[in-house]
Amino acid sequence: MAAGLLFVLFGVLLILFPRRANDFDAYLRKRFSLTGAFVRVRYPDSIYRVLGIFACIFGIVFTSVAIIATVRGLL
Repeated sequence: MAAGLLFVLFGVLLILFPRRANDFDAYLRKRFSLTGAFVRVRYPDSIYRVLGIFACIFGIVFTSVAIIATVRGLL
């Protein structure tokens, strides 16, 4: 159940702060580049917002299934 709530939190952060996610993505690609070549690509903020919406939906579904399974005594 906690994993679902973390997905929801992650999704909300992506929706609210897409620019920070883009900067963090660029930092990771620069830091862990295997070839040494780094090309700074700015993805549109809408990509991060859509990813955040899907993370929220997945987290809500995951949490709901965990709650229902707990109430029925399956977990």
